[in-house]
Amino acid sequence: MVGNGDRSLILFPAEEFSVSYLLSHSDPVLGTQYAAEVRRDDFKSELLKARTFITEDEARMIIESGVLKHNNPDRAVLITSGGPNKEPHFDNEPARHKAQDILGDLSIYSMHLCARVIGIKSGHQMNHLAAKRLKMMMP
Repeated sequence: MVGNGDRSLILFPAEEFSVSYLLSHSDPVLGTQYAAEVRRDDFKSELLKARTFITEDEARMIIESGVLKHNNPDRAVLITSGGPNKEPHFDNEPARHKAQDILGDLSIYSMHLCARVIGIKSGHQMNHLAAKRLKMMMP
C-alpha cells in the first residue's frame, strides 16, 4: 500500500490482475464515481475508451503556468460547470480513466502482476511509487 492523506493505492495478492478506482473530486460535476473491479481481459471493453479529463479551473491554471503549451480540445474531456464538453462514453468515464492510468503505470514495471488493485483518489505519482516499490520486491 502507498498512501498520502486521503489518497491511497492498495494491492492485494490475487490469482489475476484487476483494478478498481474511487474518484472523489471537489468539482461538483465530477463528484464521487467508482469504477468497479475490471480485469485485464476486460480492459478493451471497460477502460480503453475512457478519456482523460480536466476541469476548467485546472486547465486555466496549467495554461497560465506555462505547463500546458497548447490547448487541444480533442485530447481531453473538459469538465465545465454545465457538464462535460463531450458526450461521455461511460457514466463514470473519469473514474474509468483513472483505473486505466493505474493499469498502464503498473504495466510499465510488470506485465505479469497478479494483484487486486484499489485506487482511492490516487494519480500517476502514487501509481509510479507503487510500481517502483513492487519492482524492488521482485527477485
